[in-house]
Amino acid sequence: MRRLSQHGSDGAYMPRIRFERMIIIQSIRAGEWPTGQQLSESMQAVASESGLAITVEFKSVETRFDLENTLKKIYSETAATGRIPLIHLECHGNDEGLALSNGDFEYWDELSEVLCSIKRVANFDLFVSVSACFGAYLISRLSPTEPAPFSVCLSVSDRQFPDQLYRGFDAFYRTLLNTLNGDEALEALKAQNLAGAKFYLGEASEFFKLACSKYFERFCTPEKYQERVERILEEATEKGAPTKSFDEIFDFFTSTEQSYFERFRATYFMLDLFPDNAYRFPIKFEDVRV
Repeated sequence: MRRLSQHGSDGAYMPRIRFERMIIIQSIRAGEWPTGQQLSESMQAVASESGLAITVEFKSVETRFDLENTLKKIYSETAATGRIPLIHLECHGNDEGLALSNGDFEYWDELSEVLCSIKRVANFDLFVSVSACFGAYLISRLSPTEPAPFSVCLSVSDRQFPDQLYRGFDAFYRTLLNTLNGDEALEALKAQNLAGAKFYLGEASEFFKLACSKYFERFCTPEKYQERVERILEEATEKGAPTKSFDEIFDFFTSTEQSYFERFRATYFMLDLFPDNAYRFPIKFEDVRV
């Protein structure tokens, strides 16, 4: 079982992940460079030469049905064997999702739902790479009120040429499989000097802190609370219903902020299934509510 705990591209610690299978899923139109297949062949050779107990598998899909069935099979295999996958997606994309070789389209929300099910049976460990234009938009679908569909996502935030994507991921995985060092893998990717290529490493736990902070900044200000209290009092007056005073309702909102945070954290990190995640991701209310 392989574990990484290294620095990310921004200098922060790369999250701890595990994987025993590298699964490269390709959906490329006929006549295009089969980058996923070539990446798979290269990584199979690297894994074999290094003697790692990691399998590198290649899956070719054409339709949305094929893709979702492949991911559901990965779910079933992970549930049955406990072998944690690293999933790499190789196709075209835009800010709404992935374009498959037959013209079908997989929206990020749909993909997130399937990935989330895999993560549940992978002990909350799932590294996902998206070799597609705007693949980093998958990260934008993370919500502090929903379970995280992956632990880490590596992709790009804009349009890229296939050769840039291939060179970046090849350097990353080649170094990763040779050294099992996330720092070195990211440095190898950056060393490719891919002009204009904006690779982005998104960590689910860091996004949770950011999203919660933004939530409280946007919806939990004194002004917002005042608006809500006034609306409650106005509706109660119109209905002739009894209600508490302005100060009592206002204090209720401020005093329940932490309980809402705990509810968000329990859902996002699946604490009902993985209670140890409370210690694995020790994010406190004070970390997001300044």
